Amino acid sequence: MRLSPGLLAAIFCSSFTLLIAFCLMGQQLQQSPPVVRSFVNEVLVAVVVLDAQGHAVGNLTKDDFQVYDDGKPQTITGFTIIKRATGRDKRA
Repeated sequence: MRLSPGLLAAIFCSSFTLLIAFCLMGQQLQQSPPVVRSFVNEVLVAVVVLDAQGHAVGNLTKDDFQVYDDGKPQTITGFTIIKRATGRDKRA
């Protein structure tokens, strides 16, 4: 399984934040805690697209989507379709 760079950055930031929190709990609170700021250039956006009958639409490409941040269009750098097996798809 290959993780996207945005997901890796989020995991790293979360792990780093937890590490800092545990270190601070071991110290006396008389010291001012360090300030941790994190910025990422990519984020993982999970999307489920359903048709009028409520069925998943699976034949989409990244060109079928538009992503905006503060009203500004953003470039989609990666796109993956994940199909989930249902009870009907399983063969005995």
